[in-house]
Amino acid sequence: MKSSEDSSLVEGGIVKATWRFGAPLAAGLALHGLFNFVDLAFVGRLDAGAIAAVTVAGVIVMIPMLLFDAVTGVAVAEMAQAHGARDRTKFHDVAREVLRLSWIAAIPCLLAIVPFQMVLARFFPNDMATLKAGTDYLDIMTLGSVSMFVLMSVAAVFRGVGDGRTPTVLLLGANLLNMLLNWVMMFGHWGCPAMGVAGAAWATVISRGIAALIGLFLLQRGTSAIQFGRHASSRAISYVGRLLRGGVLVALQLSVRVVAQLVIMGFAAGAVVGNSTPMVDGVGVATRLDMVTVFTALGWGAAATTVVGQNLGSGQPDRARRGLWACTAFAIVTGGIIALTLWIFRVECFAIMAPDASKEVLDAGLRYWRISLPFFPLLAIGAVISRGLVGGGRTAVPLVVDVLIYGLALPAAAWFSVTPPHAERAWWIQGAAHAAAALAYIAIVVFSGLTPRRSRAL
Repeated sequence: MKSSEDSSLVEGGIVKATWRFGAPLAAGLALHGLFNFVDLAFVGRLDAGAIAAVTVAGVIVMIPMLLFDAVTGVAVAEMAQAHGARDRTKFHDVAREVLRLSWIAAIPCLLAIVPFQMVLARFFPNDMATLKAGTDYLDIMTLGSVSMFVLMSVAAVFRGVGDGRTPTVLLLGANLLNMLLNWVMMFGHWGCPAMGVAGAAWATVISRGIAALIGLFLLQRGTSAIQFGRHASSRAISYVGRLLRGGVLVALQLSVRVVAQLVIMGFAAGAVVGNSTPMVDGVGVATRLDMVTVFTALGWGAAATTVVGQNLGSGQPDRARRGLWACTAFAIVTGGIIALTLWIFRVECFAIMAPDASKEVLDAGLRYWRISLPFFPLLAIGAVISRGLVGGGRTAVPLVVDVLIYGLALPAAAWFSVTPPHAERAWWIQGAAHAAAALAYIAIVVFSGLTPRRSRAL
């Protein structure tokens, strides 16, 4: 008979099981997005331009996070399929490899510091104070990226067995500590020097690091489903190559969206006549706030990877498909509720994040939201289904879809926002890309399925 861990996602009502597993993950990823929210809420009380600095630097440092999230997503798919098939040795082999990679991944981040600085400098060529603040934040977050990678790997191992609560608790604790450390390190309390924007970065790195260490301790202690000491590999097989091959494809897909957002923001800034910093400030506040919605969708996408992987591993493709649709529906509903809440309380939300923001900054953020928020349910569809395809081993498909759709969106955004100058047109192009991607992913699942053709043939 299967244990409760084995049967939670592969037996019983799939909708209830999906909600029970996915809701903590969605909440946990939303809490991950709150790191950005908390940083900006404190930064908004600093000098003018600090918001713009942290906004652009935050988007840049999100790139390595999403790249490694791709690797952990492939690892979750492998672990979930192994768990569904009750192959404990493979599960623990993959878990060990992804934990090892979390330390190795810090090396390319160190090598990327200078290119990251060059990208940041292009946004603030004539504002040295803002550039200095953004560089400080960027450097510290990049150097401390190992704490983020380890925390993501720990969460992936728990997700692989269907445990969504432990990662959520770890992220909740890390966010509470981040708030406290922001107050201490940014403004100089309890004998700590006031470090400003740099203090926000240190607070995030330290709080993530402590949560990661606690997670490693919990994994080492073990549960009924995770016992590293009892499942030492007896096979000379390394899963690093498989994780990296699949991770590269998923990472490229995620990077396409992040780079597209950054480039489209650059087009919008270029369409502003005069000083573009207020526009970047306003859109920066808006995007940091709506990251809670984005990360909620990514949480349901993470759930879809496990739900699809475990059910395919246990030989239930129809149940895997139903679980994917359930994850998608939950993402649309929860993301839509958050987006609606943000709009209803839009002025209050901006006041929390940037209490001294000018009317120009507020108007820019609200104009962005007026266009972008209605498209979030469509963004959620793409985020969830693409990760469900990863759970089925179709790692190349999301890359092809996003390269085609967002690749076409970039020249369209450049043309319509600059000729004549009109920044808001860039946001309409971005929303249209989300809609096109959602329709493409739905069509792929309906007409092509979750697994590669050769896998179905076998």
